[in-house]
Amino acid sequence: MLNQIISTLQRLGWIIVDFSANDAVIRIIGNKGLEQSIHIDVSSKCFDLIAKKENITFMIKYIENIDNFSKEKSEELLNIAHIFTAVPLLIGDKNRNGVLEDKILYNRYSINALNYVTFVNVLEQGEYPRIYSKRGGYFVQLKTKEIKQLRQSRNLSLNDIAKKLGVTPKAIYEYESSNIKTRMEHFEEMAKIFKVNVPDFLKQFAETIDIFVRLYKTNYEMIKALSGFQQEIDERLVELGFITYWFNKSPIDMTFEESTGTPAEPKILAVPEQRNVFISEISSVKEAGSLELKKIIQKTEKKLENHVEFLKKFSQILENKCNMVILLDDKLFQDSKHVHGIPIIHENEIPSDAVKLKKIILERKKT
Repeated sequence: MLNQIISTLQRLGWIIVDFSANDAVIRIIGNKGLEQSIHIDVSSKCFDLIAKKENITFMIKYIENIDNFSKEKSEELLNIAHIFTAVPLLIGDKNRNGVLEDKILYNRYSINALNYVTFVNVLEQGEYPRIYSKRGGYFVQLKTKEIKQLRQSRNLSLNDIAKKLGVTPKAIYEYESSNIKTRMEHFEEMAKIFKVNVPDFLKQFAETIDIFVRLYKTNYEMIKALSGFQQEIDERLVELGFITYWFNKSPIDMTFEESTGTPAEPKILAVPEQRNVFISEISSVKEAGSLELKKIIQKTEKKLENHVEFLKKFSQILENKCNMVILLDDKLFQDSKHVHGIPIIHENEIPSDAVKLKKIILERKKT
């Protein structure tokens, strides 16, 4: 199925970054069919593909049964999508209740999910789903103004409709005046009342669902248990007023960004252009044995060089405006201020002021 998804995206002119291989090969597929490969050992199991076209970026995970996508992976996918201003999306074939149906939007831990046919219909024909699958069944969002006008044009009262549906007049009023969703069973009964077949009634009186809407959580949890060095870095950054995001199933180690509000209640800046986001590699050899230290340092530095090269390509493809930085302990790259143009900040260089830290990063970026 992943090959089908990639072929469809390629045919429709999307740029694709394919992380799905298990052999440490990442494919970059251009919108003109040009392809290149990057060999790097990156764990990225919270998503398979990044697809970009114009101002839309998808982070796509294909999974046969969407109910098998864990809460941990869902939260990590939401977080990394947030950092890259991308749309997280699950494409699957079934859930615990059976096959995922066409033209229906499902959800898994705040991530939109749909089947391949529905996804293709959206991209090719702009045919968005109108039905939500939620706990308790299927639901639709009525076009409030249109359904009210239809009822009034048929000289039917709220009470008339309520009696036929077996609900209260207040429920019908809510359907016509708020964002409350209507059960599909009630929607189909309403179609019968107004003598319109269900497919036509759906097109005329149910709102479409925009799968391009970015769904983010209001608070971001630490995803993995941090090592001693990672914990030290995290504490330093939080003290400076940054919000941190850690990953263990994504192609980056962590990111941090500025926030507004008090440290107890940090708020993400609402306007994307105002966000100052830093993508960071984190590495330490503090706990390495002294006899092997030199060899471990060389190996770690080589791995960092390769990974930094990948991150630069990754950021270029996404046209992302994040600043990249490498946060290291004092034993790595001791005499260096940057790697391939990416600033290095050693632990002992992290100042006690966020403005100074940003200034150091930007200065070394220019070196």
